[in-house]
Amino acid sequence: MPKLIEHILKNDNNIKIMSVIGVGSYDSNGNFKYLQNKRILPAIKIRKNSIISRKNNSLRNRKVYAQLKDLLKWKKRIYMESDGWLKKLHFPL
Repeated sequence: MPKLIEHILKNDNNIKIMSVIGVGSYDSNGNFKYLQNKRILPAIKIRKNSIISRKNNSLRNRKVYAQLKDLLKWKKRIYMESDGWLKKLHFPL
């Protein structure tokens, strides 16, 4: 994920990435730390067996809590908020 984001930022200096939507394969402490340092909001689906742990990044722990609390509600909110962006930006992953 960091390489992909850096590539986008390198090619277009005028772009500001506000959030990133990702599937479960992007669920890692490293990605959450990177996004937190860049001040980018993650919308990454957490793996089903994820737990809240002191070893995890605090941002990832919050996402684990939010998604475990009510996954269907989380999905609906993420996709409704990003709907306008997804129609405008079609980056192949």
